[in-house]
Amino acid sequence: MSRRVRRPIKTVCCPRAGNFRMLNQIEVTPRHQQSATLYSEGNYSSPHLVTSEARHWLFEYEKQENNIFKYYSIDNEVAFIRNTKDLPPDQQQFYLQENVKRFLAEFVGKVPYTTIPYSISDGGFDYAGMKVMDSYQKAADLGGEREKAETFGFKKIENEMKSSIKSDEKALSAFWISPPKNWDYGFVFALIPDTQNHVREYILRYDEPRTTLGVSNYLMHMLGDTTYQNTDDFLRHPLFMKKNSTDETLAIIMRTIGIDENTISQSRQFEHHIDTILGPGIALYTDAIMQAVQSKEDPELITQAKLLLIQLCRQAEQIKAEIESYSPSVIQTLTPVPAYNATQVDYSGIVANISYFDKGPLVSGGGSCPSIQDTETNPFDQSSQIFMSSFDYLQKIQKGPLESLFKKVELSFKCPACGNPIPSGKGIEVCPRCNMSKEKYAQMVNSKRCD
Repeated sequence: MSRRVRRPIKTVCCPRAGNFRMLNQIEVTPRHQQSATLYSEGNYSSPHLVTSEARHWLFEYEKQENNIFKYYSIDNEVAFIRNTKDLPPDQQQFYLQENVKRFLAEFVGKVPYTTIPYSISDGGFDYAGMKVMDSYQKAADLGGEREKAETFGFKKIENEMKSSIKSDEKALSAFWISPPKNWDYGFVFALIPDTQNHVREYILRYDEPRTTLGVSNYLMHMLGDTTYQNTDDFLRHPLFMKKNSTDETLAIIMRTIGIDENTISQSRQFEHHIDTILGPGIALYTDAIMQAVQSKEDPELITQAKLLLIQLCRQAEQIKAEIESYSPSVIQTLTPVPAYNATQVDYSGIVANISYFDKGPLVSGGGSCPSIQDTETNPFDQSSQIFMSSFDYLQKIQKGPLESLFKKVELSFKCPACGNPIPSGKGIEVCPRCNMSKEKYAQMVNSKRCD
C-alpha cells in the first residue's frame, strides 16, 4: 500500500528573533504588521486583478462536493455588513474576523468547542449592536420558569462583569451550568474577558441523561463546592472567579467532560497560531469583504475574497499538520511570522501555491462542534451540516439568546418514512424500524444518494 507523504511547512531559522519563519507565496509589509485594519484607516488599495487561470481554477474548485463554500457563505458576510450599518467599521471587521477564526477552528482545526464573541460596556453585553439581555427578556416573557431562571442568571453575569471588566486586576470570569432539559446533554458556558471591552464565551457540551443531575452536580461541586436539587437553581446561580485562574479551570472542565489533554493542548496551539500567523491575512480578507460591500458586491472583489479564504484554509491545514507532527513542548517554541502583502496580492501565485496540494482545501467530516443540520431536503444527508455565521447569530439573537441555539441542536434525525429517530453521526444508513435506506429515499425524492 502506498503511503502519502505529507509536505511539511517550510521553515528557516531566524537567529536574530530566535524563532522560525514560515515561508509562503505572499510577502509581509511592515505597515500591514503595524495595522491589521487597513479598511478602517481608509488606505485600502485594490489588489491585482484575478487572472483567467485563477478564475478557472476557482470555478473547478467550487464544483467539488466538500469545498469550503458549501459550509461557509461569503453572501452571509456581505449581509452581515449590510445589516450592521450603525456599527463602526472596526467593530464590523472584529465580528467578521472572529467568524473566520471560528470557522477555521471548527472545520480545519476540529477544535472541540465553539465560542461567541460579545462586547461589553456600561450598557451590558451586546452582539454586533444587539443587546443580549433583550433577547433573554424576550425568551422569559414567552417561556416558563426555566427561561425566567436563565434570564435571572444571565443578568447576574452581566452585572458582575460590567463592574469588574474596567480593571484587569479585578476582572472576573463566569461559569454557568445548564443541565439537560429535552435532550440527554447539558452545557457549561464559560464567559471570559478577552481583550478590552470584549468577552469570549466558550460553549462546552457534556453528556447526561435528562432525568438526572449527577454530572451537573459533579461540575458544580468542583467549581463552587455546592450542589442543587433542580435545574433552575443551576441557572440562577452562575459562579465567578478571577480571570487569572480561568485557563486552568477551563482545562479542568474540558478534561472532566471527556476532552483529552492532547486535544486541549493542540486546540489551544491551533487557535494561538491562527491568531498570530494568519491574523494579518484574515484582516486582509475582511478588508476585501468590506470593499466588496462598498462596491455593490463587485464580482471581482468577491472572487478575490474567495481566493484569499481558500489560501487561509490551506495554511490553517498546514498549521494543524505541523502541530500534530510535533510534541507539545516542541510546538510551543515555534513562532512563525505572518506572510501577507497589504497592497500587492498575487492571485495567480495563490492558485499556484494551492494547486501544489492537488484540489485545494476540502472539508472532511463536517465541523467539530454541535451545529445546525439542514435536513429538510434529505434527512439522511448528514453532510448538510452548516456553519453558523455572524449573520446567522445576528438573525437568531433577535428571536432569543444565542446560548439557547446550541441547546436545540439535533443529535438525531427522523426517518422520512416512519418518523423513527436515527442517531446522527453513527453511520446508520438503514432505518432500524422500517428498513428505509439512503438509496431508497434518494430514489423516492429523485436526488443523489448521500454518503
